[in-house]
Amino acid sequence: MTANEQALKRARLGDDTGCVCMPSAGKLLLRYTSSNLGTRQAMKALLHGLNPWQLSATDQGKIQVALVEVLNNIVKHAYSNQGSGIIEITCQPFPGHLGFEVTDTGIPLPAHCLTNDHLPAVDIQASLPEGGFGWFLIRQLSYDISHERRKGKNHLNLKIRLEDPSAQLA
Repeated sequence: MTANEQALKRARLGDDTGCVCMPSAGKLLLRYTSSNLGTRQAMKALLHGLNPWQLSATDQGKIQVALVEVLNNIVKHAYSNQGSGIIEITCQPFPGHLGFEVTDTGIPLPAHCLTNDHLPAVDIQASLPEGGFGWFLIRQLSYDISHERRKGKNHLNLKIRLEDPSAQLA
């Protein structure tokens, strides 16, 4: 893809959320300003960017659910005191899985988010509790989840196994 084609692709995917998605050296890079609308636009742009890899609907669904949960947590919790900030997503294909790195400059991710494998207790007589369900889904749909705080940035890494071996991850 020429530099002009890349610029056109970035312009088409850009909008008022600042969402920009572009291929780079075999990876897919996405950057946007955190907001609920921004997350929706980012997922739309990411799925569009994944099209050349011909992922199955099942694999696309797993990616979408896991990443929407991650991104919503960043918007709701990491940037809760700041209002908004930049979220960056890098997706790299590997045989049998996709690797994702999600970075933000919000407050640090609490360690218990990565280690608690249990669903929150639910009283069916009361309303559903807030919290705990998203991370449960993330842990069920992905693996090798790690978090590191470096130079004021959260770096969340995870892998999503591809169920369809015919995906074209070139």
